[in-house]
Amino acid sequence: MSTKRPLVVVLASQSVSPFEIAAAFELFGIDRRVLTPRWYRFALAGTKPLRWAGSVRLSGFQPPSIARRADMLVVPAHSTLEQPPEPWVVEALQRAHRRGARVVSFCTGAFALGHAGLLRRATTHWMHAEAFRRAFPEVAFDAAPLWVRDRNVWTAAGTASCIDLGLAIIAEDFGQQVANQVARRIVAAPTRSGEQAQFIDRPVPVVEDALEPARQYALEHLADDHSVPSLAKRVAMSPRSFARHFVATTGTTPHAWLLEQRVARAKVLLENPRRSVDEVARLVGLATPTLRSRFRALVGMSPTDYRRAFSARAMRAA
Repeated sequence: MSTKRPLVVVLASQSVSPFEIAAAFELFGIDRRVLTPRWYRFALAGTKPLRWAGSVRLSGFQPPSIARRADMLVVPAHSTLEQPPEPWVVEALQRAHRRGARVVSFCTGAFALGHAGLLRRATTHWMHAEAFRRAFPEVAFDAAPLWVRDRNVWTAAGTASCIDLGLAIIAEDFGQQVANQVARRIVAAPTRSGEQAQFIDRPVPVVEDALEPARQYALEHLADDHSVPSLAKRVAMSPRSFARHFVATTGTTPHAWLLEQRVARAKVLLENPRRSVDEVARLVGLATPTLRSRFRALVGMSPTDYRRAFSARAMRAA
């Protein structure tokens, strides 16, 4: 992205969902320059007012031409899945993609990206997986992850996973510390990997999660060794029951969850240029070679490259 504040434009065609428009505004549209002076500029692009449920109306859009200056385009979920979106939306997406801008879809907005011919790998809401495969058989589609990134094209699964994708984008643009602060402000979980399962076998308990004390202990003692038996002992469960309930309530295994938390903590620590990679590895409970390999697998760059990219901007944002 350029040195100026990046411009995010939401393409509000007539069939889009109000939730994803609101999510995009919450993620990118609220002025958060208190966190970083390069925080996004934000605009809604459309041709005429939108109306939902008869009485809800949204107007005041910028003309579609503003998309030509966007650093990132966002396509919310929309209801006309197997029909191409309005021509101005397709044109805006194709123009942005050709010039290397980031293109993002929330939920069934992936269909719009497919109709624009931008997809090689993608996900969308699991309920529409078969429809997507029929419409775009040439796309490598995966219904499992929360979100998928393919170069500058990002696709999110369901309505809630667009928050996860948005936080991942914020982390890429401004560093993990800023993303964590945004997550805290919107009362969301810190950035979750796109590889996490899109849905789980059992509903997440709303009132109380019996495994939370074990997870909290692990987070507070990441440098220590942890195993399924040791964590299960903290909540008075057998290792087998603990592992089964862990997957049911989080959608991932204890080992994968712990590794993800260690990498997430490493991202924050690496933004301090005074910490060596060896020290960061020790503080998150990993051997340095393991940190390097797992960091690259989950983040897409080495710890050294991540620190080079984000330590300076993190200090400016502090």
